[in-house]
Amino acid sequence: MNYTLLVISTLFMSGYSIVLRFAVNRCKTVAQQVMFNGMFCAFAVVLAGISCMGSFAITSLGAWLSAFYGVFFLLTVLLNLKAVEYGPLSSTTLIVNLSLVLPILYSCLFCGERLSFVHSCGLVLLVLCLVLFAEPEKDRHAKKRSGIWFLLSISAMICNGLSSVFSKAYMEQCNGAYATQYVFWGYVSATVASLVAVGILQVKPKEKNAKEDYLLVNPAVIGLTVLISIFNFGGNVLVTRLANVIEGAVLYPFVQGGSIVVTTLFSRCFLREKLSPL
Repeated sequence: MNYTLLVISTLFMSGYSIVLRFAVNRCKTVAQQVMFNGMFCAFAVVLAGISCMGSFAITSLGAWLSAFYGVFFLLTVLLNLKAVEYGPLSSTTLIVNLSLVLPILYSCLFCGERLSFVHSCGLVLLVLCLVLFAEPEKDRHAKKRSGIWFLLSISAMICNGLSSVFSKAYMEQCNGAYATQYVFWGYVSATVASLVAVGILQVKPKEKNAKEDYLLVNPAVIGLTVLISIFNFGGNVLVTRLANVIEGAVLYPFVQGGSIVVTTLFSRCFLREKLSPL
């Protein structure tokens, strides 16, 4: 049953990544992208609130960890977007997805889980898979790697990995209980952090000839917001619950690597994108 839920969580995360591609194209500035992040997190708060069925209690440690989860989730988005400005998209995506190493290390060092030879081989194959399925640059004039790009990419990877570490730590501390409540408060934190970030970004003076901001409140964007919220919420709840019953060396590589493969195959079959020549 747990491994069935593992497959379902991977499909949820794949759906989130696929729909996110369409959503990002409708956001013309970083402020709009952060605003959209806040919109889908706010809708996810509603979904999580309904799932909690009126029970929002959480431990004091869980409150802190969920708050950190929300903040680091937003930092991952912002750093990822800035990294793409300075370097290639495919390499940025590859580095950020290697964040699965952090929760695996935490599981082995602090949760008493063992990294067997089979797990090690699986991780090596996963890294190769990430490289092979990395989205290729669209032309030969793609951005080159730089020191700033590398720093931003590594920072995004660390923030993304720490988000998973916080979830793993909470589930270990609570023995698998209150997973939905943890996700609820995590989304609340992410929503608040997004609103603060939007306010800060909007304070910056705009260029005189800048185009008008793209209107985010329209049926298409609202539809994308609802879909992304459902996929992200479903995936996060399942992964959080499974963190206490499936070893980290199996859980995180399967979800992260599996979602990349599904997303890439979807792009190839339905969006006619080319796979990496590697």
